[in-house]
Amino acid sequence: HYYNPFRKKWVQSIRAYFRARSRLYSESDDFLSGASWTPDDAPVVWAAADRDDIPDPKIGDTPQLYNIDAVAYESLMLGIFEIHRGPVNDICARAGMPKTTDLNFAYSRNGFHWSRPDRRAHIPSERRDVWDRGYVQSVGGICLIRGDKLWFYYSGFKGNPDKATNVETVNSGMYDRGATGLAFLRRDGFASMDAGSTTSTLTTRPVTFSGKHLFVNANVALAGRLRAAILDDTGTQISHYSLQNSIPCSGDSTIQQMGWNGGSDLSALKGKAVRFLFEVTNGSLYAFWVSRDESGRSDGYVAAG
Repeated sequence: HYYNPFRKKWVQSIRAYFRARSRLYSESDDFLSGASWTPDDAPVVWAAADRDDIPDPKIGDTPQLYNIDAVAYESLMLGIFEIHRGPVNDICARAGMPKTTDLNFAYSRNGFHWSRPDRRAHIPSERRDVWDRGYVQSVGGICLIRGDKLWFYYSGFKGNPDKATNVETVNSGMYDRGATGLAFLRRDGFASMDAGSTTSTLTTRPVTFSGKHLFVNANVALAGRLRAAILDDTGTQISHYSLQNSIPCSGDSTIQQMGWNGGSDLSALKGKAVRFLFEVTNGSLYAFWVSRDESGRSDGYVAAG
């Protein structure tokens, strides 16, 4: 159950088996009424693992979608797909070992259609005799913003082979020795546009904004440089906001203001469709935004707070 502030809806993620373990979707305006859904409310087919989810080579089972958690982060919905790699429960019970699940990041603009361009396990089961050997699960709020880092709390299980049974049961040891862990990621660090010694450029799609000051999250610390330009609706650099007039940025910061000779105020471009052009040498660009003031506040959503 999570809230989608972009649609102002409470969402129910409902377990289903239309493609092995998978999820149905139901939404409501109110948390309590949404929680009392019935089969007659006709939740819709929503999400499942697919052919891009690769089986664990040692287990060999077809991956399944065990759970989805989601939260609003900045300008999108950040999701975690819990991918079940196997084995099936009775095999786990006989071994006293937790089932193997991995956590995979997902992204959505509307909270229904998800993109998972990187299918690696971002928070994996360790698959060895440690506290998070298997059955890793995300928390509902997914992550907290703490300074320059994102904090991801998650659970993991070690299991207990001494309690193995021939019958699937909560007392078999497969759910034993659970613990809570914490993983860290650079703020906005889900993806970056990277450049080496050859200068590279990135031009955005047309965007509009209501702020005044351009900020970036970038690492151009080692002989790196980042410059920015703003293009009009014809794709022409606006003279004051040209690359040539851009004050180069260097260093490693999750909140770095960009400026141009003569000033950094973008008020004259408010509400107009423009494109941003970024030029990077020896560095990585993670994010950009236009802030209402020089504090660099994004006024976006802050995940679990």
